[in-house]
Amino acid sequence: MTPSTEGRRLPWLMLTLIALLFAAISLAHGYRKQAEDPFAFLSTDDAMRMVQVLDLRDGAGWYDLTQRRLAPPDGVVMHWSRLPDLPLLAVLVVAEPLVGREEAVRLATLVVPPVLGLLFFAAFVWAAAPLIERRRLPVAGLVCITLFLPQLSFQPGAVDHHGWHLIFAMIGAGAVLRAANGRIADRVLAAAGAAGAMGLWVGTEAVPIVFFVSAALSLHWLVGHQKAARNLLIYAGAVTLTSFLLYPLAIPPSNWASRDCDTFSLVSLGLALALLIFSVSLATLDRRLAFHGILPRLSCAGLIGAALVALLLTVYPNCLAGPYGPLSPETVRLVSLISESRPLAWVISNAPARAAFVSALPVIALGIALSRISRGDPDKHLLWLSLLTLILGSSAMLFWQIRMGSLANAYSGIAVCWWLAQVWKRAQSIRYLVDRFFLRLAALLAVPALPFVSFLAVAAMTDQTADEGPHRCDLASAVQLLNSPPFSESTPLLIASHVNIGPALLLFTPHQVIAAPYHRNSVGLKAIREIFSGDEAQARRTAASLGVDLVYICGGKSRFETAGADSSLPTFYDRLESGDVAPWLTEIRLPNAEDRTRFYRINIARLQHSQGR
Repeated sequence: MTPSTEGRRLPWLMLTLIALLFAAISLAHGYRKQAEDPFAFLSTDDAMRMVQVLDLRDGAGWYDLTQRRLAPPDGVVMHWSRLPDLPLLAVLVVAEPLVGREEAVRLATLVVPPVLGLLFFAAFVWAAAPLIERRRLPVAGLVCITLFLPQLSFQPGAVDHHGWHLIFAMIGAGAVLRAANGRIADRVLAAAGAAGAMGLWVGTEAVPIVFFVSAALSLHWLVGHQKAARNLLIYAGAVTLTSFLLYPLAIPPSNWASRDCDTFSLVSLGLALALLIFSVSLATLDRRLAFHGILPRLSCAGLIGAALVALLLTVYPNCLAGPYGPLSPETVRLVSLISESRPLAWVISNAPARAAFVSALPVIALGIALSRISRGDPDKHLLWLSLLTLILGSSAMLFWQIRMGSLANAYSGIAVCWWLAQVWKRAQSIRYLVDRFFLRLAALLAVPALPFVSFLAVAAMTDQTADEGPHRCDLASAVQLLNSPPFSESTPLLIASHVNIGPALLLFTPHQVIAAPYHRNSVGLKAIREIFSGDEAQARRTAASLGVDLVYICGGKSRFETAGADSSLPTFYDRLESGDVAPWLTEIRLPNAEDRTRFYRINIARLQHSQGR
């Protein structure tokens, strides 16, 4: 092996070591958390994802996304994709015959996210490569593992779809930056387009990602970059073709006419076709019209884009209300109480420290990009303009929902890679090895420290205190009870409980729940509020009409179930929490449960007698 070959391979060996070491640490940390409290290990969405996967494993049809144990008897048609289910299902198929169902589920939730994290690591380093020298690529790997918000989507237990979107976003970013450099193969653009289409299948959060990539490629056309129209056409063609190929895999033939705005549907195909028409129009203008300058090009592109947007809104007017469509009052209340669904303006007013934490890295990255555009190498201006488009677009999405912070921080991390590589390069001139090491270490630690320092500084200035949040239910005791006789020997029971623990009850027990925190569960959300936020008579009527068997509560505040109720009158939930038990309920003592955790069985005979009166 020649020295030059060793020099080329060394960065890749270091990157591999960094990735595997980080994955091992993540697995060890996840194993410890899972062992400490398996019921707190999964979020509501993660638990529901595993419920869907288990249903598929137990014989549910590929197209059958209806969760029948949620708000029975009709159930709820979930708006999720099957793509994120596949690696989880693969682990179950292999592991369940060897270790049993329970351990196979534990293994899937533990292993799959870090494996996807390795894919994100590779995609992130690949995306950052156009900005830094090959021998500095390990810097990109180190930045990747310090990006707190994006890495949350790849921690053990994070089995929902968010990590998939980040992987697809990095593939798109890498393609855009290579196109800006003028060195990109058609197959790379086609792969980025296919990734964008798969993102649309995974969820509507991919719509902004595809838009940002398309906007950056369109920017190349505006400034007259060579082959810009061709690059956009290849990307748009791949998005469209892959979307059409995925459609019969994602949608049953009986539902091909669906126009849902919250999932993969005809709306997705319409968006892909609009992008294709836009790219064909720009390519045609390039060939037919010999005009120069940004303003004429911008005018043409703006007119074409506006016409296509108007056409889409005419064909799909139901999407004017956004991805959630016409929301019921219960769903509006639920969305308003979900912290990650709130806009940045609300977060700045009510939780400024959190806003600072999410925004710190994008603000720094925007500063880096703008400085490179104004003072950097002119040959690299388009490269930085492209990255600025991605960072600026994703940062603007924070004003829609704060959950877009992961994407904004991931894009921002690419700009930070350049800065850190420059610091490490300049450190090379320092004479003493120890001084060189500590300068590089300090620069690296500044990346994860910046959001936390911003959080603490703003919290100190605003005297912000931590939100206590809702009291966490003692799920361990509840699950133990529900999985023991006589409950385990009966037909599935219907449980009225907090919406946020509904997915966990579905995952860890064979029983049914009225509600879980999903906008399509409007019937269940309405019912659970009628039970808990009204008086005893209202609770009795709703429980009788639904055939509720058990009521499960645990104390706390900021509850969806009672938020907005008349504070001058005690709700049924308040009565239960104070120990004032209705005659048609029988309290079941949970062994070792916390005082505010209570379980009640409904006495059907007494309930019917009360109804008769």
